[in-house]
Amino acid sequence: MQPITLFVDSTHGTNQSKYCLISILVADSRGEGTPILQVLAESECKQTIMPAFEMLARLSPESVNKVKVLVSDLAPAFINAWKEVFPTSLVKHANKANGWEYFSQNYGPSGTIAKPEE
Repeated sequence: MQPITLFVDSTHGTNQSKYCLISILVADSRGEGTPILQVLAESECKQTIMPAFEMLARLSPESVNKVKVLVSDLAPAFINAWKEVFPTSLVKHANKANGWEYFSQNYGPSGTIAKPEE
């Protein structure tokens, strides 16, 4: 399945070393998140996540071009990094509060846009 929704989130320094674990997931055909990349970093700033997005572009350019929604928290770093790496992308940014609802209604297992084949 080609990704159309990416989920990006971080642990926000909740571990003893205060490093952030940034996870990038794509929704699978069952509407569940499948990890595709993780970044261990001192912060979750735009400069930290940009190389991860650049790596995704090199590994699977066709898939990255099909991303329509980026779901993250309210921190602007993830969407700002996406816009920097993919300046012509028309990705809709949804925060987690409304992002999961948007994803479920449109792309989830019973979504109106991408229902899985039975």
